[in-house]
Amino acid sequence: MTFEQFIARIEHADAFERLEALDALGMEADAHTVAQAAARLLADEDPGVREEAAMLLENLATAEAAVLVVPYIASDDIRVRNLAGEVLVKMGAPAVEALAPAIDDDHHDVRKFAIDVLAQLPAQHLAGRIAAHLDDHDDNVVLAAVDALGDLRAVEHHDALRVLYDRHPLARPGIVAALGAFGSEADLSFLEHALADEDPVVQYAAAEALAQQHDPEVLDLLLRKIDGVDPMARPIVLSSIIKFNEMHPDRAVMPESIKGYLLEMFDDFDLEYRCAAVHGLQFFLDGETVDGMMARAGQDDMLDVEMFKTLAAYPDIFHRIVENVEAGRVTAQNAMGFVLGFLAQQLIPEEDIDEVSRFVTAQFEALDAETKVAAIGLSQNLQHPALHVVIHAGLADLDAEVNEFAADAAYALSLDPSRAA
Repeated sequence: MTFEQFIARIEHADAFERLEALDALGMEADAHTVAQAAARLLADEDPGVREEAAMLLENLATAEAAVLVVPYIASDDIRVRNLAGEVLVKMGAPAVEALAPAIDDDHHDVRKFAIDVLAQLPAQHLAGRIAAHLDDHDDNVVLAAVDALGDLRAVEHHDALRVLYDRHPLARPGIVAALGAFGSEADLSFLEHALADEDPVVQYAAAEALAQQHDPEVLDLLLRKIDGVDPMARPIVLSSIIKFNEMHPDRAVMPESIKGYLLEMFDDFDLEYRCAAVHGLQFFLDGETVDGMMARAGQDDMLDVEMFKTLAAYPDIFHRIVENVEAGRVTAQNAMGFVLGFLAQQLIPEEDIDEVSRFVTAQFEALDAETKVAAIGLSQNLQHPALHVVIHAGLADLDAEVNEFAADAAYALSLDPSRAA
């Protein structure tokens, strides 16, 4: 089939026919024809046709194909513009030189988009041309250039970024992130300076940048700054301190003053920070810490798992949990998973199992069916005589599922079902 015949088919009014033509194109045509024809359909009105054309161009990944795709980053249709960007990124190296002229395009949106895409490609040799736009008259282009220099690890432009920090407040968070991305060559003194910036967003960026560093010196830096940072940035600083201490347990430093911040971090909206707080509180595992954790039990399964790991190291944890239930800091339902877990892992002394049995049966009616079944199953598996009363409680339960499960457990252990509680 000639190029003209392919063109006639891909310009058919029916989208299905255009798709069929693209399929045939990929199987029968040479690279030049595929590039020319598929590029014509990258802005097709039908999304299926656009995606098929994009796939052909991505698979082709030639310099010619890249040159044909680049004009679409100037499209007024955001769907086409974004699709073109995705295609170029997936093409990889062949797209770099095709995009290079767009760095200096007359239209600011095109300049910005080109720089954004190049930041995701092996375009380190273009860092100088991108850095020239740190003085661009359009703020969005400036911000794109800052981010790209960080993504490209363009350490040679450190000084230019540092100068821009002082004269372009809007770019400061991005500049901090970019300088932090330089890894072992990051300027720790500058990041410490940014951590004291009056803008909490800049502090946040500095805290994130410092969290990426692996130099033990960073721990001392963070400890010096923890009291002065904005509450918004403090969780990141705390998380970094915790990670450093866990990575270097022989040099762990965790001042008592941090404990209060960790307890506050339990109420952060971000689950990752709440889990980090649990990790940090392992350094302060006293009664107050246990009470603080139990008060948050049941919020999230992942958080409960992290708390379980930390609380396992607390001596006499069972009695402390009982005290929390009696004080109303935690419901029996939320506490029972911890009790059963510690019992299963033999973290509760033999002499306390009678008390565990009494606690479980006393709270049995307050538990949901799943927890009741778990308690019965554990009692069966452990085969401890003191736990038989838990199975009897299940035999008396009104929930058919619980009752049947208890009956099976009683049968397996040859218990008398008539002794149901």
